[in-house]
Amino acid sequence: MTLGDVNELADLMQALYGERFPGMTPAMAEIWREDLTHLDPGVVRTALRRWVRFHADKAPSLDQLCEQVELVQEDERQRKRSGSSTKSYVDVLKDLAAREASTPERTAADATYAHYMVLLGERSIAPWTDEIGVRHEKMTQEQRGDQCYVWAEQVRPTQPDLAKDLEAAGRQFLLTLPLEFGD
Repeated sequence: MTLGDVNELADLMQALYGERFPGMTPAMAEIWREDLTHLDPGVVRTALRRWVRFHADKAPSLDQLCEQVELVQEDERQRKRSGSSTKSYVDVLKDLAAREASTPERTAADATYAHYMVLLGERSIAPWTDEIGVRHEKMTQEQRGDQCYVWAEQVRPTQPDLAKDLEAAGRQFLLTLPLEFGD
C-alpha cells in the first residue's frame, strides 16, 4: 500500500465511523503505510469490511486491522486449497518429482530416487501393468521394500550413493511391517 492508499483507507474509516474515528495525522498515516506497505489495498479493504461486520461502533487499530488481513489471507489460502483438482494422486507425485529434478540443488541421483519413489507410490495405490504388459496387484509394503533392494543392486555399479539411499528406503519399508502374532 502507498501513502495514498492509506489516506483513502482513513477516509473510508472516517465515512464508516464518523466522529468515532478521529482520522490520521500525516505521521500516523506514515506508520500505517510502513506496516501495510507489503499488502494489496484490496485485501486491506476486505479486512476492513470484515471488521465492520462485527464492530459497527469501533474503528480498528492498526494491529486489529493487520489481524483481520491475516484472517482474510488465510481464508483465501483455504479457498485455493479446497478446490478440486483434475489431477490424480500419481500425477501430483510425478509433477513434484519433475519439479524437484529441475531444481539446481538436486543431482541426477536425487531425480532418479524421486522417480523410483513415484513408481512405488503408483504401484502401491492400484493394480499396475509392467513394461511387458503383465498386470500386477498393488504392491504390499514388503514388496516395496524388496523392490528398493532390486533397484539398489541395479544402480550400485554406477551410482553407489543412490544404491545406499534405495537400500535405506527398502529397510524402512521392511522395518515398519506389522508384526504377525503366532510366529
